[in-house]
Amino acid sequence: YNAARTAGAEALALQPLHRPAGPGFVAHVGRNMLAMMGIRLFSPYSYGVVCKVPAVARLPEEGRLVASDLVSSVMSATISMPFNHIFSWSVCTPELNNMGYAARAKASVGWLVGTYRTQGAQLLVRDLGCRICYTGVLFTGYRFVERHFVRWSELA
Repeated sequence: YNAARTAGAEALALQPLHRPAGPGFVAHVGRNMLAMMGIRLFSPYSYGVVCKVPAVARLPEEGRLVASDLVSSVMSATISMPFNHIFSWSVCTPELNNMGYAARAKASVGWLVGTYRTQGAQLLVRDLGCRICYTGVLFTGYRFVERHFVRWSELA
């Protein structure tokens, strides 16, 4: 924000260290919790669903695990997308700094609903697609690497 301002008077003061939870903190924590739920909570359930798909029987076990992680990560990306947008907007909106949590929540929901109401379903589909492509692949890859590090540590 400060880098985009030409006048020094428009620059915002930095967040003080004694106040770590500024605008966007709740959305940030909520986004991360919901995004991580895919590989931690949903994946075992999606594994059962993935295994019922006829063509999946030909995949090796690792392929079924990766597919279930991807399915669960797509679900989590979908659920966490509004929190991601609210976080991105709120950390760049200095007016929220002087508001309480309830007022911030009201302003955030108003911004999110207003954005998709005025710009339409095409924007919603685009944003959701971007979130799924980014976090779905990211968390699936993270779980793949994590699974193999556990296997490697057991062999050592």
